[in-house]
Amino acid sequence: MEAGQRAKVLAGAFAASLCVGLFAPCMSLRLDLELLHIPPALKPLVNSLHLPEAAYADASLWMCIQALLLSACRGEVNSAVAFVMLAWVVLSSSSPSPPPWATWPCSRTWRPRRPAARRSGCPACWGGWRCWKSGVILSGGWGLIPLAAAELCHHLLQRCLPAQA
Repeated sequence: MEAGQRAKVLAGAFAASLCVGLFAPCMSLRLDLELLHIPPALKPLVNSLHLPEAAYADASLWMCIQALLLSACRGEVNSAVAFVMLAWVVLSSSSPSPPPWATWPCSRTWRPRRPAARRSGCPACWGGWRCWKSGVILSGGWGLIPLAAAELCHHLLQRCLPAQA
């Protein structure tokens, strides 16, 4: 297979796996009341609040981007900055071509970066292992698999494309 055909196949696989990874749940949150060390006097109150059901959540990158945009529209500046970092900088830097901000005079030489899988979902999941003993279970979802596939396709695509001077 020629390099041009390989690049087209890899670019298609990259786009498909990145799209699937964006919409698939890549993080999950669970709550285990048995491990929370709740005083016996408060157990009826905690049980009446149905906390495990309320804390049962699966999140995808797309859901996070939407939530950040809604918070930013309500005036939360931190959410606006996080939205720009996640939706624009992270996702545009995972493309094999230079993102729009790479041509700004203040930007340094552009280098392709890893897709969002390593920079957003995984470190948060890795940090969640410390909370496991306390009853808060933060873990990775199956959506990390297509994001890892996008990472692999991106890496192989970089090797197929000729170096630009």
